[in-house]
Amino acid sequence: MRVERTLSHIPKSGYQLTSVKTKNSMRQIPISDTIVNELKKLNAAQETVKKRFGLLYQDSNLVVCT
Repeated sequence: MRVERTLSHIPKSGYQLTSVKTKNSMRQIPISDTIVNELKKLNAAQETVKKRFGLLYQDSNLVVCT
């Protein structure tokens, strides 16, 4: 898993994806095969939601969408 961006709250603008604060913040995090499998299940569920909402769905390529 890679950390490349941060979801930040910008006053009067809402939430936006921004660059990480430092070079050390950009990193790779090792994850187990179990977590990879769970993330694949989550991704499949997200694909179902995307199809349901069509053009209304805003895909930001995040692990957890809110």
